[in-house]
Amino acid sequence: MEISPYSKTYLIGDNNTPNCHYSLHINSLGGPTAENAQLGDKVYHEWKCETHTYAIKVYECYVHDGNNRRYMLIDENG
Repeated sequence: MEISPYSKTYLIGDNNTPNCHYSLHINSLGGPTAENAQLGDKVYHEWKCETHTYAIKVYECYVHDGNNRRYMLIDENG
């Protein structure tokens, strides 16, 4: 079990918000950028920030099927 030394801090509206970029890739972290994925595809999420001061934890992540149905991948606890 890994214990994070980071505390939960919301940065919305903060002037010190780190400059981060998000990308989605198919089949590997270095794979092509994904616009869409199909059932069975391995999808990799990549966040890159210009600082190592912050860590990112994702809360409430969903995927949708294009027919107004969405499915929770990550819950409100991350």
